[in-house]
Amino acid sequence: MRAIVLRLLTVARSIQPLPETPALYSIDSYRVALATILGEYPAPAARRDERGNRGRTMARLLLILGFFALAIGLLWIGQGTGVIDWPQSSFMINQLQWAGYGAVLGAIGLILIWQGKQ
Repeated sequence: MRAIVLRLLTVARSIQPLPETPALYSIDSYRVALATILGEYPAPAARRDERGNRGRTMARLLLILGFFALAIGLLWIGQGTGVIDWPQSSFMINQLQWAGYGAVLGAIGLILIWQGKQ
């Protein structure tokens, strides 16, 4: 509870008063702070830009990892089912357990791609 109150106070102090909003530290400004925390009121531009840059970097990283995991998963499925005979000396060729591992890794890759797209 204390953490929520501290977060409310921090957000309330960071909100720049707008012409249609009441003065800072009034009862209504705490309502605005709560609405900001809940995502119903736009955050100040500086914080929004900061989160946006980190968000784009994380999304890009998730997409790269997702596509890599999906590609490796598809390779393992192909090797495990015997469809892909590359490399010839691979111990995974015609081993169905590796097709299962590939399916799991491919699913994880799809989840990472999906999260990176959001």
